[in-house]
Amino acid sequence: MREKEVLVLDAERRFLEYTHPALARKLLKEGKASVYSKEPFAIQINRSISSPDRIQRNEQIMAQIKNFTEFFKEERDIYVQNISNCQVSVSFDVGGHQESFLFPNSKDPVNLTRFIPFAAVKSSMDLRRMMNRSPPALVLLEENEYRMYFDKQAQMHGLSSVDAAIDRAEERRMAVQNHQPLPDAPDPIKLHEVVQDGQHMGEKKIVRPIEQVQEDEEINPRVLNLCLQVHPQVPDQQKMSAVQLLQEIDSINGLNLLDWEYIQSHGYYKSVKNYARKKIAEYAAQVEEDDTTSSSASVSSKSAASAGTKSTKKVTNTKKKARTEGQV
Repeated sequence: MREKEVLVLDAERRFLEYTHPALARKLLKEGKASVYSKEPFAIQINRSISSPDRIQRNEQIMAQIKNFTEFFKEERDIYVQNISNCQVSVSFDVGGHQESFLFPNSKDPVNLTRFIPFAAVKSSMDLRRMMNRSPPALVLLEENEYRMYFDKQAQMHGLSSVDAAIDRAEERRMAVQNHQPLPDAPDPIKLHEVVQDGQHMGEKKIVRPIEQVQEDEEINPRVLNLCLQVHPQVPDQQKMSAVQLLQEIDSINGLNLLDWEYIQSHGYYKSVKNYARKKIAEYAAQVEEDDTTSSSASVSSKSAASAGTKSTKKVTNTKKKARTEGQV
């Protein structure tokens, strides 16, 4: 949704959609709608729209809009919490230019007015959209809820005060926003060591695993090398593209199950990981087919052996019978 879009309600004050300001002005000029509210700016058309789904959604959205308006009636600190399962970026109009604020994938609430002016927060339709969606991505908190949350965090992590817990959360948020490792994150585990560095720019490195593994458990060195070139810590502009990585992988002969599992875990790109997952499934199907064939062959040999045993017993019994008749 664009920053200046207008809320549209029907004659029963049910939310319908967002519309462009030009269309809203046209509806008002033609007398097909009237101004419902100025903060946020919303218009009400002169007819009803019968739809159970829209009525239910209207009840949720209008309740949130009302709460939002009441919440911003007086200037205050605004505390916002991200309750989604992903990071959320919100745009604010600050002095005529757009500023983005990142809410990381964390339940740590943020005092938004520490970074964005109250007037910009109040007028942000982007923020309202994140709160009005179903389910909402962001929610507003009262100051006591904000401090209670960080009081629990301080006790959980053994921090000296609520302010210390707030500072810790802010450090983590800034690290995510600046694409840096989290302050309390452990150092990444080194899986490989460089045996021989390239002599020229762009020349590939030769690496080997740090842990000693059995010969049948070794990962193909070319697979290790390729995955290192798309490691998350490698800058995006220096990473090998997904297409090129797939071409390089396809050119390697004799990849085994361990190689494909390693590519699935360290291939970085979704297309590469999906390709590795497909190869693993094919490998598993082949193993299952081989097991079935082996089992069938085993059953056949057992049947043949059983038939041979029965035939031998039959011949033996015939000879015994003949000897007995001869003695008589």
